[in-house]
Amino acid sequence: MSKSRGKKSNERGFTLVEIFVTLSIGAVVLVFGLNSYQSFSRRAQIGTALRTVTVALNTARFHSVHKNRKIKVYQQEGCIVLMAKEGGVWQVYQRYDAVKDVVVTMNNGPVFSPFGSVAPLCSVTVESNYYRYKVSLSMAGRVLVTAL
Repeated sequence: MSKSRGKKSNERGFTLVEIFVTLSIGAVVLVFGLNSYQSFSRRAQIGTALRTVTVALNTARFHSVHKNRKIKVYQQEGCIVLMAKEGGVWQVYQRYDAVKDVVVTMNNGPVFSPFGSVAPLCSVTVESNYYRYKVSLSMAGRVLVTAL
């Protein structure tokens, strides 16, 4: 009997070249997938922050009309706070927490009247490292979001 040194037909496995090619393709797919995920995550964070600000402002307007009282909105330690005037004193009514890695700055503390109007006028800047938006209030209390 002679022993053959070639590959037998019933042996199974992958060559080193096949393994490296497969790993290289996997690495390329992983890099593109990670990049897409990071972009999605950034957009989701700024979107969440924008929704938080607009919901806070619209809620303040709604409650001022619905409850027939003044509602004040101001920024405190990274969160947006709604306050209602009860017995001549402003009491915290509702709180909206900030979103991680997004900076929200408010230039005024608007007060919504029972008619839905607002004074003083206010604009809120919502920004991250990659995106920047401005949320404006009209005199009628309407909320407008614009990209900067």
